[in-house]
Amino acid sequence: MKIYSPSNYTVIGFPLSEIGLGQAARNIIHSLKSQGLPINCVNIYLEGRSNDEEFAKECGPYLPGKTNFVISALADADRFYSALKEQGLGSRNFFYPSWELDRVPYQFFDVLNSFDAIFAPSTFIADALSIFLGKVIKTIPMPVKIPKTFAPNKIASSKLRIYSSMDFDSAVSRKNPLGVLDAFKLAFPLKYKDVELILKIRGALHPQLRLILESYLLNDPRITIIEKTLTRAEIDELTQSCNVYLSMHRSEGFGFGPAEALACEKIVVCTDYGGTRDFINEKTGFPVEYQLTPVKPNEYPFWENQVWAEPSLESAALALRSVYDDYGKACRKAEIGRSLLLKNHSYEVIGALMKELL
Repeated sequence: MKIYSPSNYTVIGFPLSEIGLGQAARNIIHSLKSQGLPINCVNIYLEGRSNDEEFAKECGPYLPGKTNFVISALADADRFYSALKEQGLGSRNFFYPSWELDRVPYQFFDVLNSFDAIFAPSTFIADALSIFLGKVIKTIPMPVKIPKTFAPNKIASSKLRIYSSMDFDSAVSRKNPLGVLDAFKLAFPLKYKDVELILKIRGALHPQLRLILESYLLNDPRITIIEKTLTRAEIDELTQSCNVYLSMHRSEGFGFGPAEALACEKIVVCTDYGGTRDFINEKTGFPVEYQLTPVKPNEYPFWENQVWAEPSLESAALALRSVYDDYGKACRKAEIGRSLLLKNHSYEVIGALMKELL
C-alpha cells in the first residue's frame, strides 16, 4: 500500500542546516507558507552542520506526495533523484539547483532531464542550464529574508565597519578571502584609523590559508576575524552592526551574504559576476570590475575547462573609498537596493510566483 503525503508540496533539502543550501530551503518554505500552501519538509541530515532548528518540528520522513521540490547542489542531482525513485516519486518532481560556474559538466545531462522541470535561483544559473540543456530554464528568484524593521545604517563610534563572510569547509578559493583583505588594505592604508574590517569565517579546512590570515591580523589591528558558527540571530545582529558588506567572490550562484546585507539597507561592494548581478548594479551598490580567468586545478569541483572572475583590487578599493568619501550617496544606493529586493525576492512575491508556476 502506498501512503501519500497530505501536503501538496514536499520541500526536500537541508532546512535544518546553517549552510547556504539550508537557508535556501528555509526561504522557499517561508515563501510557500506566505501563500497558505500546505507543505511537508524533509531534512537531509549533515553531520556537524545541522544547527538550525527553525523548522525542526515541521520536518518528517519522506512520503510520496503530489509535488516534490528538491533544493540541493547540482552535483547532488543524481543522489537525490535516485533516492526519490527508490522511495517513490511524486506525481511531479522539480529541481532547484545551486551551481556556481558558467559551464555544466556533461555527466549531469541525463539526470537533469529526469526531473519534470528545473527552476533556477538566479539568472546566472538559468543561463548556464539553458545553454547546457538546449531549452529555456525558468527562474524562481531566490527568496530573501527581508526584515520589516532594522537599525539605520549609521556609522557608530566614528568607524566605518566593513564585513565579509565565508565557509572554509567549502571551496574557499571561490570566496577569495585574501582579495577581501587586500582590497581593504589598498583602499585604506594604516593611516586611516576610522575604518575596520570584520571577516566572519567557519570550518576546519585550509590550515595554510589560516596562517596567512593570522599574518594580516598581526600587521593590521583594524582587522578582526570571527571564527565560529553563529546562530541566525547572531548573524543578523552582526549584519546590523556593520555598514558595508564586501564580497570579492570569483563566482556566486546567488549570493546570500550580499543579499541579506542589502535587505537591511547595508551598502554592498561585490564582484560584478555571478548571481549577485540580479540585485547589485550601479544603482543599488558598487559592482567590482573583473577579468575572466581559468579555474586552477582542484580550486573547485569540476574545474576542468572552466573560467570565473578575478575581481580587480583597484576597482574594489576605489568603490570602498567612494563609500568612505560620500557615505550619504552610498546609503541612498542601498535604499534603492532594498526596494529592488522587496519587489523581486520577498517571501510573498516568490510564493505567489511558485503558486503560479507549480
